[in-house]
Amino acid sequence: MTNISSIQSEYQAIGTKYVQLKLAQTNASDYVKKLQEEETTLNTMLLEINQKEQTLAAELEKKYGKGELNAETGVFKPAN
Repeated sequence: MTNISSIQSEYQAIGTKYVQLKLAQTNASDYVKKLQEEETTLNTMLLEINQKEQTLAAELEKKYGKGELNAETGVFKPAN
């Protein structure tokens, strides 16, 4: 009888670890999905800010002509 009890205990231990493993895999999968969603959001934000930058550059060029604007000092240097 001791052998049967030992085998049953081993089955239970393995079963418990298997369930824990599956739960960990599910949690990891959910976390990866959330990270991918966050990456998509950040990519969208980058595209939007890039579009704003291009629009502003076009507006400034139309108003002041071609040149360079030092963002830190606010000094505009016209192109030659």
